[in-house]
Amino acid sequence: MFWPFNTHRIAADWLASVDPWIVTLLIAALVLPELSRLVSDEIGAKHKGPRGRVSAILSLILVILYIGARANLHANVVAAIQSRSYRGESPLRCSAYAEAVSLFTWHAIVETERALQELTIDTTPGASFDPEKWHDVVQTGAFANS
Repeated sequence: MFWPFNTHRIAADWLASVDPWIVTLLIAALVLPELSRLVSDEIGAKHKGPRGRVSAILSLILVILYIGARANLHANVVAAIQSRSYRGESPLRCSAYAEAVSLFTWHAIVETERALQELTIDTTPGASFDPEKWHDVVQTGAFANS
């Protein structure tokens, strides 16, 4: 983002690398005005003004709302995994990553003093987070030494 002054990469983990929901919204913004034009040409209606403006604005608003909802869910997931203890240890670092297809499934990595845990978190309304349903990615005392 700040290249050439700084090569450090900045990323928010709100979205998957290629989000199929955003791609679908953008494709719909391109295709729906053309379908509307075909229908109006068949019935003989005259088109006034540029086509696609309404669908572009609507699509942009929907993408912004979607990204905002994902950011809110990301903040909730990070807060949930930071507030738990894992085998009696507090998390040192944690991060959550969005799943591409599901809107409400997140994958998290939690680093404790002696282990890395990988969790799958469901954020659907009414779902509960059980910090005991995880598996060790690495369990070693090497984190304290490095």
